[in-house]
Parts: sequence; C-alpha cells; structure tokens
Amino acid sequence: MLQVHTQNRRHGLGVNNQQGRNTTYNCAHLKDEDGRLPLHLAAEMGVVESEGLREIIDANVDAVQEPDGLTGLFPFALARGDLNTCFSVLLQNPAVMDDVTRRL
Repeated sequence: MLQVHTQNRRHGLGVNNQQGRNTTYNCAHLKDEDGRLPLHLAAEMGVVESEGLREIIDANVDAVQEPDGLTGLFPFALARGDLNTCFSVLLQNPAVMDDVTRRL
C-alpha cells in the first residue's frame, strides 16, 4: 500500500495510509486550497515513480489530464525536468497533448 509519508520524507509528502487503498484513493482526489491535486504537488516537487509517483497516479489516473489549479500546467509539465517522469505521466493519457495544443 502507498505510504508516501514514510517512504519519501525528503519531499514532505504525506499520506499516512493506515486504512488501506480507500484512503489512498480518496486522498489522491482531494484538491488543496489552490486547486492542486497530490499529483501536481508530487510532480512539481520532483517525486519520481520509484518514490511513490506511480502509486499517486494509480490512485487517480484522471489527474494526468487535469491542469494544476495554481499554475495551469498539466502534471507532465510540472515534472521538474525529469524526462522519464514526464514521459511516464504522458503515457498514462497521451490525449492530454490534445488539450495542450488546443490551449495554444
């Protein structure tokens, strides 16, 4: 189960998952006061798949096509220059690029 809090303290992410997958699922869908999902925050903070990003994506796959409430950027664009993470997020829903090109 996802334990981002204990696995990745250097990023300051925290989902203390004592209750199992339902908690993970619910947390991955909650936006903060700026309209940011956990995927937006994790991508911006440089969290990579091996550090818990995969579990965050799996808990809310639809988040890859939702722009960040603060920056307006999609999660792949927030991936802090890590090409592997950027590509991995894009692979979840390549159609997100259609949304990007429509906005240009």
